[in-house]
Amino acid sequence: IAFLQDNIDISSEAISTAGGSLLVNPRYLDFERIEVVKGPQSALYGRAAFNGAINYITRDPGDTFEFEISGDGSTAAGSGNNAYSTKIALGGPVSDTFGLRASATYWDEDGYYNNPFTANNNLGGGDGFGLSLKGVWKPSGALTIKSRLSYADDNYEQRPAAFMPYNT
Repeated sequence: IAFLQDNIDISSEAISTAGGSLLVNPRYLDFERIEVVKGPQSALYGRAAFNGAINYITRDPGDTFEFEISGDGSTAAGSGNNAYSTKIALGGPVSDTFGLRASATYWDEDGYYNNPFTANNNLGGGDGFGLSLKGVWKPSGALTIKSRLSYADDNYEQRPAAFMPYNT
């Protein structure tokens, strides 16, 4: 399937996150909506959309000033499997024809697997942060110019692995 962000193909052959490609991490996007199209869509989205497409549409700055902050967390009692994330976004008009929207997020997850060889330390966690800035300029009713800059930094711990001996 093809992965798109604001109608731009960002598909890659290396899938790094569930629901994303190497070039997109859905954790960092300031979503307006997600469009999912099933079936052959090569005519609309290019050759990568042989089985469908997922288009992540990011939010534009609104006509009024907006400020959003959210957070979530979970703790599994006694297991040390904690997960936290926070998001903040603000935006609005700068002038009659230009608007900006900025967003940031931070996440931290302990591992989901206990390693019995290292005193039950967790494996598979990570942390990271992301920033984005989107500008929309409407010089006339028939022309809209959009630009988006983003940066993300993820740090993942070692993933769990198991050796299964084969005996004949």
